[in-house]
Amino acid sequence: MSWLWRYELEDFMLSKKRYTPMGMTKLALFTLVLVYLALSPVLLFLKFEFFPLKTQHYQMPEAIEKLNPETVSFKASNGCNLYGFYINVPRARYTVIVHHGQGANISYDGYAQTAEVFARAGANVLLYDYEGFGRSEGQPSSAALRRDALAAYEFAIARGATAGSIVQCGISLGTGAAADIATRQPCKAVVLISPYLALSQVAQEHLPYLCLYPALFYPQPDLGSRCLLGKHMPLLMVHSISDPVLPISQADKLAKSYESTPQLLTYYRVPDGGHIGALSDDGHSANGTVQICKSFFDRLDKLATK
Repeated sequence: MSWLWRYELEDFMLSKKRYTPMGMTKLALFTLVLVYLALSPVLLFLKFEFFPLKTQHYQMPEAIEKLNPETVSFKASNGCNLYGFYINVPRARYTVIVHHGQGANISYDGYAQTAEVFARAGANVLLYDYEGFGRSEGQPSSAALRRDALAAYEFAIARGATAGSIVQCGISLGTGAAADIATRQPCKAVVLISPYLALSQVAQEHLPYLCLYPALFYPQPDLGSRCLLGKHMPLLMVHSISDPVLPISQADKLAKSYESTPQLLTYYRVPDGGHIGALSDDGHSANGTVQICKSFFDRLDKLATK
């Protein structure tokens, strides 16, 4: 792209008409097009959407080591092998599928602590890596997240979970994958930790000039929790008021859509703590988060009996 600009500039400077209004307009328009393309969200997302950590061997996180997790693998629809940790809890009523954030892999302490919280609350847990993360094959993308979430769901069903016992949990970027699969496949409930409505809306809040770009300039599908608007499925949401990454205003909009069905929403607006990338000791005690999850599961039981 830079050589085109140099060629056009040289051509303009050598032209006899270089000082004419037409010549100046031509150069200005050409420069504007180059700047428009250079600042497009396509390039920004290519650089900042994913920060995977690849590995040939997982180091078992201390948070879940005593829970005897099983390292499991399953295939996405494109043939890529995906890897994860599966925690089996005796007499579990629910199976929580954890779709993690944009960085690291399932060995990261924060993701493992989230899995520990759900296991201590009495649920089976599947924590898995997307394509291109950890040992999982392939390359990460928005389309891959959607595909991988379905593969994780099908694996949980194959391990004995029923649709009515599956809880989809997303963390940060993973809330888009969790919300999307929850609207495509039947499940019991959704847990969203630091959710957003759409990737495009997050980008536009941080960089307002991106409103000038149409949808085709953003990663497709444009994942986010906006697909849950109007669905009214049981939802547990946790978000920090001071989140500098994903503005809480987007979680508030999702919560507002539950005004007619408040019994289906459990919403914790954490006073501080920055960006919450896990259910752990960050911002509140581990016992507190375990109790929050137990109470949510109890509410699901009561909803089932009504």
